[in-house]
Amino acid sequence: MSSPYVRLVATLLVLALTGCASTGGFPERPEQVSTKLAKLQEKFFLPGTDVLQEYETKNGEAKRAYRDKVVHGRLLALDMQYGLFKEAIYEEGILSNLSVDILGVVVGAAGAVTSGADASRILSALSGGISGTGTAINKNLYYERTLPALIALMNAKRDEIRADILNGLTVDAVAYPLGRALTDLERYLQAGSIPGAVEAVIATAGQTKAEAEKQISIVRSRAFVDARAQERVDELLSLADQLPNGAARDILAAPPSEIDGDALAAIKGRLGGKDLGSQEAADLLKDDRTAKESLKMVLVLIANRSEENLEIWKAAMVSKVEKK
Repeated sequence: MSSPYVRLVATLLVLALTGCASTGGFPERPEQVSTKLAKLQEKFFLPGTDVLQEYETKNGEAKRAYRDKVVHGRLLALDMQYGLFKEAIYEEGILSNLSVDILGVVVGAAGAVTSGADASRILSALSGGISGTGTAINKNLYYERTLPALIALMNAKRDEIRADILNGLTVDAVAYPLGRALTDLERYLQAGSIPGAVEAVIATAGQTKAEAEKQISIVRSRAFVDARAQERVDELLSLADQLPNGAARDILAAPPSEIDGDALAAIKGRLGGKDLGSQEAADLLKDDRTAKESLKMVLVLIANRSEENLEIWKAAMVSKVEKK
């Protein structure tokens, strides 16, 4: 590759890298976090200090004061570490990968515009090695969409546990001993992690699904056993007995409204495993008694017991009775 091409690629690479490096997304910190964290670790964490052992040497208000000091010190350390963690995952997941994507685009463009065959081939190959087939861009988009939601969930869960901890500090060391506080601090740490956020999502989804199913069951049960609805069903059953020969079979062949799965399963069992709508079922329903019993199964098991739906079934049977 001739020197002009080398200079071109070098310039483009530097521009791509420096452009992203200047966009960290977070303000510069006024202090050295690592230095402060080291001091907090030495004071409130093993192996620097065994806080539980030190806690047991104190009594009364001194014990409570030491507990509060340890908890606030560890909270500060965990908050600072969490801040660094958020910065790291943003920069690692978005900016670093974005730099790679930009490099792929830049080098690919250089390969397209260079005139030398060898230079163009080398640059295009380099572009393929950096960007692949566009998968990285899709990953970045997914990451950018998902990450803010996970961080919001982590923040909310941390706030919830932090409130538990601070409430604990309002009582004495007997009611809220240091050991319990340290357990809550561990929960606080885990809440600020990607696995912790994913677990929270799964748990929330499971609770939501269970609650929804419970509400659906309650609503359906109320409608199903409603006294007025039961009266209407009894009226329909009486009409079924009045149907002329062949009418029940005709209604089942072209039901006035959808027959739900439970009723269809019951009819299938009544017909020896034959699906309603099949020729075998139609042959069996030529027997009027079998047809009426099958229709009654539908009327008893029908899930939609609204006034409108029951009226539709009534109208379908009344029209058959009136033709007798």
